[in-house]
Order: sequence, then structure tokens, then C-alpha cells
Amino acid sequence: MAHSSSDQHAQILIEIASTLHRYVKLKKLGIVRVAPFTVFLDQTNIFQPDICFISNQDIHLIQSEGFFGIPKLIIEITSPLDDSFDVNEKKEIYESAGVEEYWIINSIDKSTIGHKLENGKYLSKYKGKNKLELNNPKLKIKF
Repeated sequence: MAHSSSDQHAQILIEIASTLHRYVKLKKLGIVRVAPFTVFLDQTNIFQPDICFISNQDIHLIQSEGFFGIPKLIIEITSPLDDSFDVNEKKEIYESAGVEEYWIINSIDKSTIGHKLENGKYLSKYKGKNKLELNNPKLKIKF
């Protein structure tokens, strides 16, 4: 059964993904993919992030089954009822794998937390509401 934030989740997803896609395409930086696109970080860590950005240098790692590599950016949209895995476990896995930037968006109150990888560890670089301030690609998105 879908949780109550499914419509909010869908609205946020389409707003962010479409804005990011247009920008990445215009600047010819790479590609943007949305779930259910599979990301194989390694043989045991396989995810379908809500949104991911794959830079031009890594496009060759896309196969018919999904992406076999480390995206530059992953964005997860959560509900307060189910955010523990995204906030804790996924964050640690993405950090260990080397995902440069990881954003978590609460679909109910639209709060955002952005983590940037520095020296192998995530630093919380941004906390806010209704917007993202991405580092790679360099873009601010309001939703």
C-alpha cells in the first residue's frame, strides 16, 4: 500500500528531475535518470535512487540492466514514515562508494539536506526547504 505522501513524492520528483534534465542536456554534462533505473554501485549494493546524475565521463558504464558505477549525484525523496533507510544506511553506503553528492528531500515538509563528499566523508553542506543547491552540476533548483 502506498504511503500518504505518494502524490507529493511524484510532484517533487517530476519538478526536480525535469529541471535537472533540461540543464544537464543544455550544458551537455551527461544524463539524468529516475527510478526505476537501477544503479549497481558494486555486486552487493544495488539501488534505484529517485534521481541520479551520471557525468559524460561515466556514460559508458550504462548497460541495458542499468548503470554499473558511481553516479556523481543521487537524490532521494522520502516520507517521515520511511526515511530511516535513506537517512542512515543509504547515506553510509553512498558515502563509502564515493557518490560525490547526496540529497535527501522530505516529501511532506519539503525540507532538504545536502551532503557533499570531502576526503571520503559526507559533510552536511546545506539544510533548507523547497530548494536544492547542487554542486555537480552547479545548479539551484526551487520546487
